[in-house]
Amino acid sequence: MTDEYQNDADIMEQSLFAVAKADVDITERLYAKFFAAHPEQEASFFHPATTKGQMINEILESLLALAQGEQWVADSIRNHVIAHRSYGDIPFLLYGELLNMLVICLADIAGNRWSIQYQAAWDRQTARLIRIVGDDF
Repeated sequence: MTDEYQNDADIMEQSLFAVAKADVDITERLYAKFFAAHPEQEASFFHPATTKGQMINEILESLLALAQGEQWVADSIRNHVIAHRSYGDIPFLLYGELLNMLVICLADIAGNRWSIQYQAAWDRQTARLIRIVGDDF
């Protein structure tokens, strides 16, 4: 883990506890926002009752692991991007938009428990993840 990001994993974990205190499932909130902006993407989700939640879990796990300096993250993300190509032409910008919407939803759910430090850590790690996704476009 680089010094630049060493605290992000801890900060992000703390933020998830702040989100959990609201006892709100982020899944429906995130995908309602995403599909409102991109209704054409809804048809791409096979078995949405399971895939939407699984996708969020994988994103969160990847972002936290990235912040911890885990080496597997880049290969895993590249594999996901390649797998997503079988669902059709998903523009690069949608990946970043979904990641940013995820962070917005986390902040909205946490409400006044969300801090500037939480936002900064999530912003740094989502930017890193978006760069990894972009390597395959």
